[in-house]
Amino acid sequence: RWVPDPVARAMVGGRDDLRVQMHRAVVRATIVGGEMWIATTDDGRVVGTACWYPPGSDFLADDAQTSQGFADFFAQLERVDPGIHKWWLETVRLRH
Repeated sequence: RWVPDPVARAMVGGRDDLRVQMHRAVVRATIVGGEMWIATTDDGRVVGTACWYPPGSDFLADDAQTSQGFADFFAQLERVDPGIHKWWLETVRLRH
């Protein structure tokens, strides 16, 4: 069970369906271009995750990462909440 993240929720304008899609796209892009770290208990229960991009690499820096679901997420976000979409472009400054 994942604990709700208020920052992630804000990043999608409170739309839980988009939050799940965003997290899935981030993880898939990270597996292609970064590092995914998973913290577990001794019995194997997942207690935390982190997506990292080492020096010299960047999140969504190429089509291989963007094609892992982020392009679809971003297009849907633009349709359902142009204000949040604009925030991604102007504040987060992601290339897509």
